[in-house]
Amino acid sequence: MEESGKSLKIAVVLLIMSMFLGQISAVIYRDHEECVRLCYDDCIKDKNPGDLTESKICGIRCNSECNIFKLQQLDNHRKTLAKKNSKEVQG
Repeated sequence: MEESGKSLKIAVVLLIMSMFLGQISAVIYRDHEECVRLCYDDCIKDKNPGDLTESKICGIRCNSECNIFKLQQLDNHRKTLAKKNSKEVQG
């Protein structure tokens, strides 16, 4: 009986984690769009905005930089959740 109780606790923790990560992903995605927009605005201001090549270069560069930043944020959240969950399971 005690074994099924542990399994239920773990299942609940995993369910809560997945819900929490979904919310984090939505926030990070919104931040990602803003990151790209701000980076692009900064990149293109010194260039000719009518030049499609320059526009594409800024777009690609900014999207890449913001993707790296987004992955770092997700990794930090994952590590935080892992620490928090290991404390809950032990406690």
